[in-house]
Amino acid sequence: MKHVLILVCATFLMMVLVGCGGETTPVIEVKEVTVVVAATPTPGATRDLSAEVASAVEGTVQVAVGQTVSAWPTHTPVPTLAPTPTPTPTQRVYRWKDSVVDPMAKMGRVTDLVRGSTLYYHVDNPEDPESTWMGLNIAAKDDDYRLLLFIYYTAEEWLNINEYLVGADDQVFTLTPRLGEVERDDSDGRVYESYQTEVSQSQLEMIEAVIRSEDAVLRHVGDQTFKERAITAEEKNAMLVTLAVFEELGGDLYALPTND
Repeated sequence: MKHVLILVCATFLMMVLVGCGGETTPVIEVKEVTVVVAATPTPGATRDLSAEVASAVEGTVQVAVGQTVSAWPTHTPVPTLAPTPTPTPTQRVYRWKDSVVDPMAKMGRVTDLVRGSTLYYHVDNPEDPESTWMGLNIAAKDDDYRLLLFIYYTAEEWLNINEYLVGADDQVFTLTPRLGEVERDDSDGRVYESYQTEVSQSQLEMIEAVIRSEDAVLRHVGDQTFKERAITAEEKNAMLVTLAVFEELGGDLYALPTND
């Protein structure tokens, strides 16, 4: 195999600056070429390099000010390779999934075989509105997951609740149910008022503020009066775990409804 090294040394004898349109472009003309050939020839073989040398120095080279000129001959274009972008996989951004170890272990579920839906609930949540509680459930069907907020109130006298005020440290949030959304019942001298709604973006902000808070209170506002209580650590933890499970199942907290 032949190894040929061609070293082209150009002696630049003249540089002409040509003004065009207010810009100055230096023109470099190659006048003299020195060729050095280093080879390991095959015995008896010869090679005429005159044509290659002539092609390498043919013509002139124009460059812009500050540009570096390659030593490649003009008949052999330098390949320009665009960098291949490294594909970055889309990573899901979680709010709570990674903050709870094995959140599914703290959840129960009820499946409706007729409707093909499943309700996930925290094991500390009351099974019915006979306890005063604020919490979250998850309604799932196929690949659709919905986060549900519920508030239960029970007492001996009606409040006729029409509004809820939630305080989380120095923040205050208002929930205003639509007409008929608060369900009422009574049994054995007790009254029950319950409210359930699909969680919106603004309500999620409220729930997360409650989970993070040092002190949180829930005020049930009725027609004539109100009742207020502290939101317990058990309620906060149950809501935290439910948010983590919602993301674990495939729900997206960034895609919740924007309407309240």
